[in-house]
Amino acid sequence: MNGETRLLGPLVPSRGYFPDFLTPPEGVLGLESGMAAVRATPAERVHSELNRLTTARTLPGWIRSMAEGEPRAFQKLIGALDAYHHAAVAPYWTHVQARIEADRAVRGRALLAGGADALLSSLPPMLRWRPPVLEADYPVDRDLHLNGRGLLLLPSFFCRRTPVTFQNPQLTPVLVYPVRHPSRATPAVTTAPRSLGKLVGQTRSAVLGSIGG
Repeated sequence: MNGETRLLGPLVPSRGYFPDFLTPPEGVLGLESGMAAVRATPAERVHSELNRLTTARTLPGWIRSMAEGEPRAFQKLIGALDAYHHAAVAPYWTHVQARIEADRAVRGRALLAGGADALLSSLPPMLRWRPPVLEADYPVDRDLHLNGRGLLLLPSFFCRRTPVTFQNPQLTPVLVYPVRHPSRATPAVTTAPRSLGKLVGQTRSAVLGSIGG
């Protein structure tokens, strides 16, 4: 997995901007749908989003080649994403999915009990429903106007502390927020692979390392 970590690390920094096309909304339908959406990303969008990434850091040559439309570089990305998922996510997916479904159950009960207002009021503390505005503890100051498009709420096992949304306001409005992680008296934080910590951060790595026991 070290090779995939080194390849993907520059694309998904532990904080700050990362390309929107790497997290397509179709991913809610499963890995195959999400990967198909990534593969179908128009070349001009890949170019635009990767160029935005280069303003913050120096990227490896293969990523710069991908930004310029090199098919082999893009296929390298697809292979790395697939291999990383197989090694770092798939073995723990039962636990991850259980936490996501638990969050969805809470939101569903709130929606049935009090409609959209109750649903939005039930979200984690970093999100505050003050009709007609949903406030979020977001890393930067920005406004996202729905303009009648609705909002897709996505609970995430890997999102920590603050929610995430697309940088491009023209994309489908999506708000990714953290699921609740039950506290454990003695978390087994030493079993997570070192390479996993490098990619997803030590906190996320510790969570992954503590599950499955």
